[in-house]
Amino acid sequence: MEQYQKLFDKSEIEYITPFLKLWMSFNNWYKKDLKGIKTDREAIDNYKKHGRIKDEFLRIFDLQNQEGIEFDNALFELILNLRNYPLKNQKGDVEYKCIEENKNGRNGSYIFISTKREKFQILEDKKIEFFQKTLDIIYCIRSNLVHGGFDIENLYFQKIVESSYRILQPIMHKVLEMEETGSLKEENEKLRKENTSLKLALKIEKNENLTQEQYNEMKDIQYKMTKGGTKIREMEKFLDVLICSGDDNKLEIENYITNIGFESLDDFKQHLNQKIENEETVKNLAIVGGGLL
Repeated sequence: MEQYQKLFDKSEIEYITPFLKLWMSFNNWYKKDLKGIKTDREAIDNYKKHGRIKDEFLRIFDLQNQEGIEFDNALFELILNLRNYPLKNQKGDVEYKCIEENKNGRNGSYIFISTKREKFQILEDKKIEFFQKTLDIIYCIRSNLVHGGFDIENLYFQKIVESSYRILQPIMHKVLEMEETGSLKEENEKLRKENTSLKLALKIEKNENLTQEQYNEMKDIQYKMTKGGTKIREMEKFLDVLICSGDDNKLEIENYITNIGFESLDDFKQHLNQKIENEETVKNLAIVGGGLL
């Protein structure tokens, strides 16, 4: 073989390394998502039944946009190349059994996975089974790569690895995107609560019109709201009402208490106490901090 041909062959993109890195990402993520799960096989069996992997597969599979088309193309190539490179695990062949080819669709509602050359389809009610088998196949590919049970020179196997990467990558991309968004939301909510807490605490501290009894009462309510998990907006509005009204506007306080579903201030306090007593693990949300309690 000429040198230029060798160099050209080496320039082609291979998906084995990216696939293994993608699987490592999945491996690290599921250990956080699934507490107590220790093996990839356990994780796969779990996600076949429920979870974000299943939800994202089905969501992308139903898309009619470019993302959905690319996903369908990857599935089509996986199905096609598995015909020429059968996968095996300890139990035998790993293959799709829910796929039909070139049917006219008269006997049921079909989902088509097709190109101009060939057409595969599954019945609508086989969609979950199709997802589960796809996940099994991707796991089998991972096992072949890790344990050396493959022919690295086989073009069909290379195409199967590529298709598996193109199926799993958009799923994990979305899952990790949601993970990051959720973490940011939690962090922003924590900061918002802490800022609100300091603002409210300072308002109480600086209000010179409060009697010692009123001051103690508001600090007690603020503390109980923190421990009881009452919504921060309710806490903020309620304390603002208390601070601004003093003894002159008890009606406003009573109206607010009624509007959020309580008969009286005492009823509201009893509710907070009950929430604290029933809480198995009381978490300090740090709504009131800095030694202001």
